[in-house]
Formats: sequence, structure tokens, C-alpha cells
Amino acid sequence: FFFNDTATTEIYTEQIVGSVRCVQETDFKSFVIFIFIFIVIFIFIFIVIFLFLFFFFFFFFFLIVIVIIFFVFVFVFILILIFFIIILIILIILILIFIII
Repeated sequence: FFFNDTATTEIYTEQIVGSVRCVQETDFKSFVIFIFIFIVIFIFIFIVIFLFLFFFFFFFFFLIVIVIIFFVFVFVFILILIFFIIILIILIILILIFIII
């Protein structure tokens, strides 16, 4: 059975072309949606990594500053303690000298 009717051929041709166009539009829409989702996920990951690194380095810096301040206070306390011990030793020596004399 052969189709010799041109109208039937045009209908089939338009159906094929229309379906191809729909597939192309669907693929393009899917591609745009995929790119949009990819960009959103990329930005989200970038922000999460940036915040993690920022707070990590901020915390690390804060920890280093706290440790430095602690050691400075300890160092100053030890110096003051040594100073008072030296003064105490000098006073004891002076008292012993005055007692002996």
C-alpha cells in the first residue's frame, strides 16, 4: 500500500519536524535547568567552603592570640615572682647581716 497523497505526506512531515523541535526545546530547557542547578550548587559549595575556611582561620588566629596572651601573662607573672623572690632574698640577707652585726 503506497501513499500518493501529498496532504498525508505533509502531515507526517510536520509531525516529525514538530516532534524534533519539541525534543530540541526540551533538551535546551533541561540544559538551562541543569546549568542553573549546577551554578546554584557551585555557589552554595563555594560559600560553605569560604565560611568554613574563614571561621577556621579566624578561630585559629583567635586561638593563637589567646595562647600568646596566656604565655605573656605567665612570663610576666614569673618575672614578677622572680623579682619578689630576689627582693625577699635580699631582705633576708640584710636582716641576717643586721642581726649578726
